[in-house]
Amino acid sequence: MTPYLLIGFLLFSIGAKQAATLDDLRAKYRTATTNATVCKQQLSKVKAIRTPDPLQQAYIGAYFAVWAKHADAPLTKLNSFKRGKKDLEEAVRRDKDNPEIRFLRLTIQYHAPRMLRYKDNIRADCAFIIKHYQEISPLQLKDNIKAFLLSTDLLTKEQRKTL
Repeated sequence: MTPYLLIGFLLFSIGAKQAATLDDLRAKYRTATTNATVCKQQLSKVKAIRTPDPLQQAYIGAYFAVWAKHADAPLTKLNSFKRGKKDLEEAVRRDKDNPEIRFLRLTIQYHAPRMLRYKDNIRADCAFIIKHYQEISPLQLKDNIKAFLLSTDLLTKEQRKTL
């Protein structure tokens, strides 16, 4: 019986650690867009995730894409963005009905320079997020989504009132 308790405890610990990591990734995502140090720290954390689920993979992609903004060398910027785009698209492919994944892709596409040609899903992702907005949790994520959407030109006046 003792080995089963040990295995159960280890599995619980791993699950709790992943949840804490996800909370951390959510909490610092907004700051990482303007703070290179925070972005670099978060990038180190996401690089350590060995077998990411779709949501973790979306955060990996988002942090790589955001890092492109902070990197100095043009080739580093491009490679980081490409890696981020690849991970984001794979995450969406794996779980297209997850509003958080679609939100992460929306933030990257909205701020991506036009020359990178990564803006194809902005309207669809925004519509999907608005449709599922009331179902989104935790509250911190919902607040991040609301703050982002209100800072853009993507919403109608009616949509702004309902958020």
